[in-house]
Amino acid sequence: MSKKVTIGSEFEANNGSIAKVVTLFSKGRAIVRTYHPLSANDFLYDREICVGNLQSGHFRSVDSPNKFGGYIGCGVYNTSHQRIYDAWYNTLRHTFNSGRKIQDDWYNLQHFAAWYVSHLEHMNDSWMLNYSLLFGSDCEVSAETVCLLPREIANGIFVNKRSRVSVKVGKSYQISDAVNLGLVKDVLFVSEIAAISMYCRLKEDKVKQLAEQYKQKLPEHVYQALKVWNCIVDMS
Repeated sequence: MSKKVTIGSEFEANNGSIAKVVTLFSKGRAIVRTYHPLSANDFLYDREICVGNLQSGHFRSVDSPNKFGGYIGCGVYNTSHQRIYDAWYNTLRHTFNSGRKIQDDWYNLQHFAAWYVSHLEHMNDSWMLNYSLLFGSDCEVSAETVCLLPREIANGIFVNKRSRVSVKVGKSYQISDAVNLGLVKDVLFVSEIAAISMYCRLKEDKVKQLAEQYKQKLPEHVYQALKVWNCIVDMS
């Protein structure tokens, strides 16, 4: 739905500057006054523009939220900052789909981006956001509860489904990921519980080994959380 344009409406220009409508004409045109993104008092220039361009996305609305409640906000970050924008959008999607609360100012891309770029050395394909390691999966998603992890650790600490952990072989059970966990593939267990227990022990040992491998790059509190992490298998 297009945002209604009125005098005082604010939009974010494609270059990140902030445009405020100061005059509306009867023939669908407006004059917008453009400001520097970091200072509302730093006037740059006035320009005349078609109101339809404001509504169609040539300018992005500052206060019109996306379907997860997030908005670009007034600042230097926008959709052209692909990695930052994707991390923010995925965080909003995670909280929306899981029903978790999120730190209020993280609905604003600018505030999330300020936190995210403080982890600049980890903003690459081999590091991922994690929302549950530090305080579980029920807490508010915030700067205190979210961390970045190397991909191989992040992929290893998700909640495992029962069907992906053990495989029935006759009257016995095997661990489906045995080889990657350092176990001979053909090892059999007399019960499913025994197979799952061994799986959890091996997975916890693997995560501890990876924590040691990345110790110099991990914040101390994240390293300590990995050292005491417990593997959980969803038995449903």
